[in-house]
Amino acid sequence: MTIEIIFYFLLFGVIGISQEVIWRGLTNFQKKDDLTLTGSSSLWMLPIYGSVFFIILFVQTFFPMLNIFLRGLIYMILILGWEYTTGFAIKKIAGRAPWNYSREKIKIGRKTEKTNLDGLICFSKAGVWYVESLIAEALYLFLNSKIIF
Repeated sequence: MTIEIIFYFLLFGVIGISQEVIWRGLTNFQKKDDLTLTGSSSLWMLPIYGSVFFIILFVQTFFPMLNIFLRGLIYMILILGWEYTTGFAIKKIAGRAPWNYSREKIKIGRKTEKTNLDGLICFSKAGVWYVESLIAEALYLFLNSKIIF
């Protein structure tokens, strides 16, 4: 394993967990009027977020010629698949996944439809993964052009 792989894996893992803690702190403030801005994450998330580096590397290796919008779609699909796979595996190991989207629903007219698959992925959050993946790609490309390993 090279130092470059370890660096990017840890970087993306730490950034992902940091974003999650910030997001949860802000969400607690919004939903519960919690001024402590308390956020949390799970240690399972470090390798999950760290693995985003491999998704970026895959897309950059095989699809660099695609425009940004198509790359974003590929990233989003791969990340949703990774989220489902890792959530399923952790659920088997630990009894439950660190996240649970089973209550996520959307109201369409008079009907309420679920927007999740087995509580492990939430389709209404796909846009977040789309944007986050393109930010992660930009960060990787910037750092990769500046850092020499």
